Amino acid sequence: MLSSKWLTIIGLIAIVITTTIIVISDHNKDRYLTVTNDDVEVTNNLSLPPPYMIKKATLPSVKDIDEASIVVNHKLPYPEYLPEDYSIQYIGAINVEDKDIWEVVIFAWDKEITDNTTNREFFYYGKGMVISISNNTKNSEAVIVDGVKEEGQEIGTALDELLAFYSKYGAHKLTIDGYQCVAYDSQMVEDAIGRKVPLLAEVACLKDDLWIQIRAYLPESELVKVVESML
Repeated sequence: MLSSKWLTIIGLIAIVITTTIIVISDHNKDRYLTVTNDDVEVTNNLSLPPPYMIKKATLPSVKDIDEASIVVNHKLPYPEYLPEDYSIQYIGAINVEDKDIWEVVIFAWDKEITDNTTNREFFYYGKGMVISISNNTKNSEAVIVDGVKEEGQEIGTALDELLAFYSKYGAHKLTIDGYQCVAYDSQMVEDAIGRKVPLLAEVACLKDDLWIQIRAYLPESELVKVVESML
């Protein structure tokens, strides 16, 4: 079983980050977004995750990274590099002191995030980027693979769990500026019945007592550059 701290932080992140793999719809009228790094195509096979407004579903807003640092009582890294034309447009922070858990999220985009911007527009149509920083550097009691506890696995770090879960999508370890990370590229993957759906790229790193996670439907190399500017 996952530790209570790990489950809680996953719950917080789930509020912020859209569903990674698009779900299946039984209705032909539903449409889904097939995304590549070059174009967008809408077809009639699958449906996107339920839409929600980015600003309404994320963590409480703060004015800048300095205020976020005060909320979580920790000096936070800040990206000095972003993809071309991208800018930081929203920062949210929460500190659950009784559970010793905190998280900060940073949204970057090359378009304007409005009160009506949805997860679909941000992540899939627009290739928006979300950066999550938290104090969740702990692991669960065993490595989890496809949601199932693998018996006999040694206790590892959160990176080990990420690597195991996404290994079938090319997740791999890498060292960035001396820190251990796991990454996998954006790609089209097969769902449970063999249809192609988009998977957001991700780079996650452990920096001392910080867990830094970046996700976007962009090339992995772009996410690595962002992480490099934060470490």
